[in-house]
Amino acid sequence: MVPGTTKQSKSQKTTQSKPRNELSCVYEISRLKNDPDRSLNDFLTRTAKLMPSGWPDPESTCARIVFQGRQFLSAGFRENTICRSAELVAGGEGVGTVEVFCSGSYPEDHEGPFPQEESMLLETLANEISTFIRYKQDDLKLQLTSGKLREEQQLLKDKNTALREVLEQIENEKQHIISQVQTNVDRVVGPILRTLANKVSPSEQHYLTLLSNSLKDITSPFLSNLENRSRMLSPREGEICTMIRNGMSSKEIAVTLDVSLHTVSKQRQRIRKKLGITSDQTNLASYLQTV
Repeated sequence: MVPGTTKQSKSQKTTQSKPRNELSCVYEISRLKNDPDRSLNDFLTRTAKLMPSGWPDPESTCARIVFQGRQFLSAGFRENTICRSAELVAGGEGVGTVEVFCSGSYPEDHEGPFPQEESMLLETLANEISTFIRYKQDDLKLQLTSGKLREEQQLLKDKNTALREVLEQIENEKQHIISQVQTNVDRVVGPILRTLANKVSPSEQHYLTLLSNSLKDITSPFLSNLENRSRMLSPREGEICTMIRNGMSSKEIAVTLDVSLHTVSKQRQRIRKKLGITSDQTNLASYLQTV
């Protein structure tokens, strides 16, 4: 055997396997990176263990990833003075480093463990790791934002529920007051009206009818609804609206208010205009019944 043949063959074999080692290493780490369900801790742990396989002599190579104060080490990790590192970048700032250590001695004319190809490989792996870190950080921010949004939505839902309960309670109390007032009117004023009905003349009965209906309107939202539709109605016009709603004719209104029939007709026209009743086919009395 020619001296040096074995050493030369080993060197040639190592040189030939370098591209294959690099590609295999990059492929495996890319495969890990493309798994969106993989945790960042698992990714960094596995990547650190895979990295030495990308160098010509994996047995003399070890790797360390430093991220947020934590270290992820390759198998049998040991520090060595022969080291090359690359920065991990996420969010526009450095978040850690990836380091490769090699042991052994090299002739002066040898490129050493970090020729241009290995330096490029280290940068490539640093970029892959940085990309996954950014993805996980963005995913965490999205989860936090989504969680906060769900909390705010639930809080808003709870507030709406509480508000509905308060409004329902207010409405129940309102209806109770209305019922109580109407009951008191019926008990106190009702007997008086029935007594007066037997004593007044037939021509004066419409006064009692108007009074009775007006007492019923005490708890009715009619006047407030009417004011909401037109705040321009005068007190007299509001009074006439109440009479019309109670079925009184223009003649009866004129007699009750001691004004001319012409005056009542003019006031009815003004009321229609203020309420926005433009169609002649719309009956004013029917309209007021719906208010």
